[in-house]
Amino acid sequence: MMRTKNKIKAVLLGFIALAPSYLLAQNAGVTIVGLSGTNMTVAATTVYVPPAAYLNNTGNIYVGAANIIAGNTATLTGTSGARLNILAESQINSNVAAASTNVDVNGALVDVDIMNDNSQNIVLSDLAFGAIPTNANANLTVLRNFSFSTNNPFNGSAIVNNDLVTGSNKFIIGAAATLTGFDAQ
Repeated sequence: MMRTKNKIKAVLLGFIALAPSYLLAQNAGVTIVGLSGTNMTVAATTVYVPPAAYLNNTGNIYVGAANIIAGNTATLTGTSGARLNILAESQINSNVAAASTNVDVNGALVDVDIMNDNSQNIVLSDLAFGAIPTNANANLTVLRNFSFSTNNPFNGSAIVNNDLVTGSNKFIIGAAATLTGFDAQ
């Protein structure tokens, strides 16, 4: 009987040791600050901003990702003149194939200037991540400026296909927000 209990304890401890760290990190408070006048680059397959996390951008943050997911009570904000630049993961990591960036902010407050630098488009997509399930809603409400870039910020090459694809989701421009650089087709 004692040997069986020890085996159960060993299995449980092994499972806890092998559990993905993101499951534990999702509940941690996170604050990201891009300092004034500096550029910060974040490259990952999935960039996740947990619920109740606070991203305060006072410089320029370049996010090259296949997926950007924010928890529903996260806050993405920034000072005037600071921007959150959304790129394809391939624009930062040449070992990755060119692809769109899927975005699901789950109703998080987006009070920051956003620049679409992804020549493969931004797609509003209902995404799941770790303990965050899909909720059939990937609406994006912009409270500041959402702009479409004409040049790659890293090499200056022309960007001609940086659309925002909404699918069945809504792209909402807040009362004080602006939309610039778009191609009215």
